[in-house]
Amino acid sequence: MEDSIYKNNVKYKLIADKPVVINGSVTGRTYIFREKGDINYVDRRDTGIFEKNKYLMKI
Repeated sequence: MEDSIYKNNVKYKLIADKPVVINGSVTGRTYIFREKGDINYVDRRDTGIFEKNKYLMKI
């Protein structure tokens, strides 16, 4: 059973060697990826920005 905390989130992984910081346009949250392989849970409402980013991979 999926945990309710992650129900409305999507997992993204940094695949580049450089850090990436993205500000969510809908929620206003700041998502920070510091090192290659870092994983963050992103609110589904903010995923439009992440899908266009070539340094991040949806997992």
